Amino acid sequence: MEHIIKFTEEDCSKLEQAIRECLVQVEKRFGLTINVNLSKQEDAHVDYTVSGRPNVNFTLSPFANWYALDCHKFDLLPEWLGETFIVGQRAQSEYKIVGLKPTNRKYPLIVKDKHGEQYKMPAHPAVEWFTDNPVKAKLRLVSK
Repeated sequence: MEHIIKFTEEDCSKLEQAIRECLVQVEKRFGLTINVNLSKQEDAHVDYTVSGRPNVNFTLSPFANWYALDCHKFDLLPEWLGETFIVGQRAQSEYKIVGLKPTNRKYPLIVKDKHGEQYKMPAHPAVEWFTDNPVKAKLRLVSK
């Protein structure tokens, strides 16, 4: 474990890198790009500015951009956009997540079936599938 007694340029650089590493999970969870910048350095004190902005891709549909911005409000993860999940036990149906309409509280998730038909549905079937089947979810994410 390193202890900082006095903030040198090297110490500030190491500290900034450690902060960036810790924020990677926050970026993934909320679909953000987070910047960390040294704003003030003294021997016994250092200030950093942390700023964030949504990962919005204007070539995507508005539903996909809304997904990137608001998926965390429905317990969805940003990396699930474009992923397929299964609904039903007997007559299973596959749906691909294509976006989100956060103003529709009852059916916010926008999905497409294997024929390309678009539907709206509650978010909980996708959340349940990805959280109940973490191995399948990881295999699908790795196979992309």
